Amino acid sequence: MVERKLFSKKDLFFIFAIIIILVAIYFLSSSPKDTDTVVVRITGNIAYEFTKPGEYDIMSSGKNIMKLHFDGKKIWVTEAT
Repeated sequence: MVERKLFSKKDLFFIFAIIIILVAIYFLSSSPKDTDTVVVRITGNIAYEFTKPGEYDIMSSGKNIMKLHFDGKKIWVTEAT
């Protein structure tokens, strides 16, 4: 009696290739998209929302806590306390 394997090497290769393709599609589709809105939250509440590029002073309880820059795509902080 001849013993047969469940999967041949070719079958395993195709299954592995399909899994790799599905994982790549998942990560590409769930990656963050470019946005034109910046939302700043302080203690979980929306404090500021920006849509135009510029330099913004973020205040909390009357004190300047950071200086935020937004160029339309990137966001960075230059000063923080």
